[in-house]
Amino acid sequence: MIRSAVSIADGSLRAKFDATGYFEQATSREIVTLAGGTWSGAPALDAARYCAANLPYPELGNILDRAFAFPRIAIRAAVHGPDALRWIRRNRADIGAAIEAALAQDVCDHGSPDAGPSWDRLPGWPTGYEGMGRLEDTAA
Repeated sequence: MIRSAVSIADGSLRAKFDATGYFEQATSREIVTLAGGTWSGAPALDAARYCAANLPYPELGNILDRAFAFPRIAIRAAVHGPDALRWIRRNRADIGAAIEAALAQDVCDHGSPDAGPSWDRLPGWPTGYEGMGRLEDTAA
């Protein structure tokens, strides 16, 4: 599982989801870009959009639809760095070493290549991923 989340900037609408489906189909370049974007921003939003369109995450799709219907609404997205790195080590070793080397440079002062940024460190992001409610269950 690669924990991920989206939120409208004021935190009034938010959802978490498993981004594994995105990583399974993403190109090496897309994954490297996501890691280089500190697991957040537009590359993470691409992951959210893919998951909303191709996986059973109705709440996620609803939030994205509402946010994109009103261009002035800011939306944030983030992928949990440690989860993503674990998945990359197991499934995409070809790019794992390059990503870890780049993150190890600590250019963003995150302290550890495994830590990566999290939604708790993004300005304006609702704190406490675990407090965002349950991960949508795809087994239903």
